[in-house]
Amino acid sequence: MDVKKRNESKNKDKKSKDTKEKKEKKEKEGPKGKKNAYMYFALENREKVRTDLEKKAKGDDVKGKEVNKELSNRYKELTEKEKAKFTELADMDKERFERQLAEYESKGYWIDEETGEKTYDVDKKKNELKSKSTKKDDSKDKKQDKKNDKKKSKKDESSDEEDD
Repeated sequence: MDVKKRNESKNKDKKSKDTKEKKEKKEKEGPKGKKNAYMYFALENREKVRTDLEKKAKGDDVKGKEVNKELSNRYKELTEKEKAKFTELADMDKERFERQLAEYESKGYWIDEETGEKTYDVDKKKNELKSKSTKKDDSKDKKQDKKNDKKKSKKDESSDEEDD
């Protein structure tokens, strides 16, 4: 009996995990965010740290959590002179972000510096397209309403003439 109860409870747990709704990815709004100095350090050193940790673990896979912890420790140990390179990269990225954000806020799009293409806010574009289509639909509806009104007025006039 105890085994059945355990199996039932395990099955309930599985069902609850399956029925949970997955979060939908939020569509991109505005330019890509800026990176800080630590992010640039981590991008540059992640593989080296991973291989170092794998050597220590004698070839076993290393968890991302462990790599991040080691990256954080190594970044803290850097001198200001060593951090200057990454800080400069972060400052340049901050300027890029501020340029793109200003352009986005004023024009509704920004120029992607990697591709050189205009990049639009997806939600804003969708809303623009919806409003254009609803405007067209509204104008069609108005035309139809006018036609219906004319028909009604003609019917009313003809019924008035019959009454006389």
